[in-house]
Amino acid sequence: MSNTENQQELYNLDLEQWLIGCMISPLTGYPGIISKVSSVLEENDFYHPCNGFLFKRLKEIDKATNDVYLYHLMLLNTDKDQWKAVSDIDIKSYLASARTNAAPITNSTSIITKVKELSIKRQMLDSLSKSVTKVKDPSTVAETVASDTISSIENLFNDNIATNEYIYDILDNFLNNDDEIQPISSGHSHIDYLLEGGFRNGQLIVLAGRTSMGKSAFAVNLALNACSQNKKVMFFSFEMPRKQVLCRILSNRLGFNSKKLKHKDNKHNLQEQHNAIKRYQIQEKDQIFISDEEVTSLSAFKNKCQTLKNQVGLDIVFIDYLQMISLKSESNNKQYQNKVYQIEEITRALKQIAIELEVPIVVLSQLSRGAEKREDRRPLMSDLRDSGAIEQDADTVMLLYREEYYLKQAEPAVYEKDKHADWAKKMDDARNVVEVIIAKNREGETGKVQLHADLGANKFTDLAQENSWN
Repeated sequence: MSNTENQQELYNLDLEQWLIGCMISPLTGYPGIISKVSSVLEENDFYHPCNGFLFKRLKEIDKATNDVYLYHLMLLNTDKDQWKAVSDIDIKSYLASARTNAAPITNSTSIITKVKELSIKRQMLDSLSKSVTKVKDPSTVAETVASDTISSIENLFNDNIATNEYIYDILDNFLNNDDEIQPISSGHSHIDYLLEGGFRNGQLIVLAGRTSMGKSAFAVNLALNACSQNKKVMFFSFEMPRKQVLCRILSNRLGFNSKKLKHKDNKHNLQEQHNAIKRYQIQEKDQIFISDEEVTSLSAFKNKCQTLKNQVGLDIVFIDYLQMISLKSESNNKQYQNKVYQIEEITRALKQIAIELEVPIVVLSQLSRGAEKREDRRPLMSDLRDSGAIEQDADTVMLLYREEYYLKQAEPAVYEKDKHADWAKKMDDARNVVEVIIAKNREGETGKVQLHADLGANKFTDLAQENSWN
């Protein structure tokens, strides 16, 4: 068996390409990332020649600029003859594929370590193969071959001691900077279990559902759960006016139905409500900032978040909802004509903003009517309206489903006693229950979680349940 055949499982071309993509994509790269990777990897640590070549070029480019936005452009200007010497693939196509499959920033450390580990194993195999050749040579002395083999393996690990130091530095950073890595709890233990603690900085979380599933109510619930952890929350409401969001907040905190708070002519328990609101103003310290102003550019959205972060701090952002964001081209001030393209641009920008501001961004999204046509109306990721980019850019996708809503529309006639009795039993089981489906989760497991939903009070609480995750 040849040495090449022995090495066939000691490389991962996908990981290598993902790492190249991570360094050149504005969504995942950042100033200093090439220096960080270079502290562990060298060009010969990449198995595929074109990946090693690109990494060498990136190190050269990095000496000239640390602007992530220029890395891709400068790579495209690589001498064609130099590139053809290592690959027959068109460099533009290769880089486009690398950027599309760019690894999330949260995974870059593990990918760097894995690429290095595979490189070390290949070098070990090469060293051992040479020793086998020497052993078969009658003129060699066994003791000398053994000594040379041990020495070469030891030198291999001595040369790569920086890898271990790099890993220890990361661990020390994690131990000494708890605030940076502590996720924001959703306020629901089973959801936190699936999300491995909650919402993390740099994540884009999509919360989607059909009409009347309780998306806005659940978003307010999550936002207030973050406030209860002394987090500063920015809530963009593009569907409801600011006062309506405030009504939902008060109903959650005070236990009143939000509809009662909206109608001032309702005299029932009015004094009690006023007293409770005063108590809320005195007792509650919710730091939630609400904006219902139209956003027509992503730069304006980012600036508003950045200003809040600079002035008072910012821990998490909520957007209600994605399809209500109507951008104008910043070059000609005209509306985008292609909605799918606009959504694609928005989701990628939101992911980048989450990384740059080091906050999680939770964005609500509509679902298409696809679920309505299925017998089981539980939503799927493919139901995401203007999908594709949403599904790709999101770190986590949560889908809401309320069986109660659909059962109410399918009540049998009372005279159909057996059918009505069966329906009534299902209604009892489904009443005030919302199913949160974790359909995508880069940081943990997928699965389903049931919560008790008091939609009138915009309040969700945990239910005892059996494990329903993968």
